[in-house]
Amino acid sequence: MFRFLLIMLLLVALPAAAMAEKRSALVLGDAKYQSVRELKNTVADATAMKDALRALGFDVTLEIDKDLRRTRRALEDFRQDAAGSDVALVYFAGHGAEIDGDNRLLPTDTDVSSLDSLKASTLPLNEVRDTVTSIAKVGLVILDACRDDPFGAGDGSGRSAVAIAKRVAGSVKPGLGRVGRAENVLFAFSAAPGETAADGDGEHSPFNAALTKYLGTEGLEIRSVLTLVQQEVYDQTRGKQLPYIENGLPQLFFAEKSDTPLPERERLLLAMADITPDLRTEIETIAAGHDMPLAPLYGAAIESGLAQAARADQVAQLGQAADAFVKTRNDLKTLASDDPDVVRQRAEAENKLTLGEFDAARAAFGKAIGIDAASRDKLKANFIERTLSQVASLSLRAGGSLVSLKYQLAIEDYRAASVLFDDLTDTALSDGGLRNKMMVQFYLGQTLATVGNAKDALTAYQHAVQTGESRVRRDPRNLSGQREWSAALVRLANSLRDSGQADKAYDAYNSSLVVMQRLVGADPHNAQWENDLGASLHGIALLETDRGNLAEAERLHQQAAQVSRALIALEPNSPIHRRELAVAQMSLGDLVGSVGNSQAALPAYQDGLKTLEEAVALAPPNTFNQDLVVMHLRVGLTLLHLRRNQEAAAEFQQGEEIARQDIENDPNNDDFARAYAAATSQLAAAQLATGDVLGAVATYRRAVAFIGPNARDKKGEWLKLAAIGNGGLGDACAAVRDVKCAYDAYHDALEEQTALVHSDPRNVFAQMALALYHKKLGDAGDNRRVHYQAALDILLQLKAVGALPPAYQSWIDLTRQAVQSAR
Repeated sequence: MFRFLLIMLLLVALPAAAMAEKRSALVLGDAKYQSVRELKNTVADATAMKDALRALGFDVTLEIDKDLRRTRRALEDFRQDAAGSDVALVYFAGHGAEIDGDNRLLPTDTDVSSLDSLKASTLPLNEVRDTVTSIAKVGLVILDACRDDPFGAGDGSGRSAVAIAKRVAGSVKPGLGRVGRAENVLFAFSAAPGETAADGDGEHSPFNAALTKYLGTEGLEIRSVLTLVQQEVYDQTRGKQLPYIENGLPQLFFAEKSDTPLPERERLLLAMADITPDLRTEIETIAAGHDMPLAPLYGAAIESGLAQAARADQVAQLGQAADAFVKTRNDLKTLASDDPDVVRQRAEAENKLTLGEFDAARAAFGKAIGIDAASRDKLKANFIERTLSQVASLSLRAGGSLVSLKYQLAIEDYRAASVLFDDLTDTALSDGGLRNKMMVQFYLGQTLATVGNAKDALTAYQHAVQTGESRVRRDPRNLSGQREWSAALVRLANSLRDSGQADKAYDAYNSSLVVMQRLVGADPHNAQWENDLGASLHGIALLETDRGNLAEAERLHQQAAQVSRALIALEPNSPIHRRELAVAQMSLGDLVGSVGNSQAALPAYQDGLKTLEEAVALAPPNTFNQDLVVMHLRVGLTLLHLRRNQEAAAEFQQGEEIARQDIENDPNNDDFARAYAAATSQLAAAQLATGDVLGAVATYRRAVAFIGPNARDKKGEWLKLAAIGNGGLGDACAAVRDVKCAYDAYHDALEEQTALVHSDPRNVFAQMALALYHKKLGDAGDNRRVHYQAALDILLQLKAVGALPPAYQSWIDLTRQAVQSAR
């Protein structure tokens, strides 16, 4: 009876998987090659694989550094010893190659002196496949072998061998080829065909490390486990290596069964496999540009649903996530703490953030915040230090939330950090403390602006400017403090301008400009300072343009263009600096064109188009499509004014084609839609100018029909496009003497332009356009005297305040004559 109970207890103690099925494995590791380069990690990899498989209930045979004869003997012994198994697995770590179309594994005595000797001294992969299929219904072949040319003069970063005889090299292809016939077997290769499989800088290769880590993942079928391995290797090598799977299993195989929910990292890796190729490319490009791991950006894309977003939104939000990651990584180095427990929790949070485990990172930051909060309450002597440490942890956690694009969580933490500063006076803070206070307020404003809370963002920026000014007053020689204060001033000015407070915005821009001119004068080779100077100049120039101070606006845009050229000289491979130069060149074209000098505007626009095309060549595909459309339209309009109508039509057609393709790729993108509408309207204008009046009417109708639904309940650019489209339609209808069509179109344009003027009453060009539509309605015969007089009143008012360019005096004279003739 006792013996029976003992047997029952032993059976209960055995792993459930071992009781359910017989599992057998042969693990091969070759390192000490005789005629090709030795490998450093394969023995350790094979040993680790043996341990991982035994933990999963496999009966494992380990063979190290075997020649071809002994490798074949090991396979034959495995065939006999494992007969009747439910699962048979062979793992090989060593060299491999495709030779004359056959995948072959290289034992330690591989002979590379001739093609015949090479074939005779290597093991066909088919022999491994035949072995596992003869043993069990479920066969697994896992190859951590070479995925580049194993005989090339490699740099040692991959599992490659030394040079092969030249007469043999033509028969050897880089890497192992596709199997193509995987009946009843699952093949797992350490990298995609033709790609490098790294040997690893540490004790194990990336593939082996991921395989031993995830092979026993509970509750996942083997193909899902290998998906984890694929994405782990892909992430850890920053996209350089992606394992490859060929699956021919007739049934499911679970290495370890369980209903336990998957941890956050595993859920992320599985989700990464479903990301579309285009978004994957975007993530890799942005990650490389920010010198950061892939997982945080994948996590951000997955959690925020970016796969369904417009491409422009994808690029913008991934860029924000990458910027937030880099900022948080840098802050972790600079925001120090004296408490070892806080340091430990922050280090754990940084590790989790790097792996894309946002919830775990937030939890670790939370523990650090809790430690500081408890100590802050208990240790009044260290009140300031603990407050600053808690602020730092809150800021870091907010940064982690921004990496995952969780803006509201970031706002909550930035607000909490800002409130903590209420307990401290500026005089009690060191320079570093004041800087932290300003940065908390600055990033709170930036995050609030991102979610559209303009009012609270403006308040946060005002607080940041006040703190920055306090810091500069304390130490006027602190150049970095002046630069950060200037950056806050520009953000404040942008918010003030957007809220219609142009005078206050001008003062803030000008204060920033004074600071940056002084700093750039002290260090003209500082790219960041040059960039900030350009932002200040551009902001003031826009305000001067709106006020009608065109000469001053032109001077400022010329300075901004010079700043961009200096930045290009400092960083010639930056597409952003070229794009900024193109914007400055376009702005110059706008200014000289607004006073009727189309001859001078054309080269400015053409220079802008050329510069933008240079930026496009340096940037990821489609990055500057919207800018290209706008620039083609500017060039086309100017050519139209110069009566070079055919050339103008060609520019409009190019712009419309770019915009049309963008809309087809992303029909819900508002920016793409506006660009298409603008291009279509300008194409119609070119048709009208070339005499194709009926074609112009049809194209204008198409443009107006497209713009109409978008213009309803919207302001700004859509209303402007609607007014332009209806005004053009009125001109085309008037040309074919369709009086009713012309009247209706001009009337709609007048209503839309009136709404634009009400939204921005100081905009000179909006008022000039309003005068134009009054004049056109008068020409159409509708209340002629009323509309002519309204147009004249607007023009005289603009002239009285010096806002009307001198070139438009003739327009006043013509309008005055129209008023008199209508009496």
